[in-house]
Amino acid sequence: MRDLAFGDQLDLADLGFSDWLDRLAEVDSDDVFVEFLGKNHGAILQDHGASLIVTFEKYAEIAQRQKKGHLLSWDIAGQIGWSSLTIVCDTFDWFRSPHVYAYFDRLVDEGTLDQYDRVIFLGVDETSHAAAVYSVVATVAEVVLIGPIATQARDIANWDQRYPAARRLDFATRYAYGTDLIETAKKVTVIYNQNNPTEAMHVTLYKSVSTEHVGMRLLSMPWRSLTSAQSLSAALNLLAEDDGTALQTHAGTSRKPRLFAVSVTDDNCTESARSDAESLHLYVTKVSKCAAF
Repeated sequence: MRDLAFGDQLDLADLGFSDWLDRLAEVDSDDVFVEFLGKNHGAILQDHGASLIVTFEKYAEIAQRQKKGHLLSWDIAGQIGWSSLTIVCDTFDWFRSPHVYAYFDRLVDEGTLDQYDRVIFLGVDETSHAAAVYSVVATVAEVVLIGPIATQARDIANWDQRYPAARRLDFATRYAYGTDLIETAKKVTVIYNQNNPTEAMHVTLYKSVSTEHVGMRLLSMPWRSLTSAQSLSAALNLLAEDDGTALQTHAGTSRKPRLFAVSVTDDNCTESARSDAESLHLYVTKVSKCAAF
């Protein structure tokens, strides 16, 4: 199989969304499956191991990434030998689409996710809602929500004024309320910023007995800053450790996984952002104990 995560020959940069999916569909591999889900979404399944990580990404962020338009999930899964399923949207719509609903319905009907020993849904900030609601399709799911959003339904979360465009979307019918749909999950880890009152309100909605709340006090660094291969793969290292695997250093020696290994490389980043990164490092031990699967 061609290793997409580190395939330097696979250049997906500077493409429109449709062309990007077409280019992926042309990849010569028996282990990569690409589907258009209407005009605004696509699904990319890379079958590479017995554990599966499910993520949700915005194409605008993929296109801006330096690594030739590659999916973040490839970097995460590739380092720990897992399979990956990524749902990508062109125009961000919180993955509230009948085409996306139908795709996850079909995964249930065909028993696709049941073929894996472990299925982990990961969501960060705006994609955390999708990770929570669609995790219900897995018979036994593990869920990691970073900067959780339970819903944008006006009758439930009218106190969240951060995303006015979301008010026009349907959060009341299918795959709607994250806190209800994670009830059957084996384990849910909700990581949030205690200094963000709105985020803390969403956390209070997650009351399942299988849910662990992990609070952190960050000054200014948004959770979207974590969307790098280094930081998000580190967020899943505890899962890999439980799976009997470990990341390898470039020298080929194993190292103990950490929950967060945040690297602030922007020369223009604020001192508070650097302080947040240091806080994440210091929080590793406590979070690892709270979020251990």
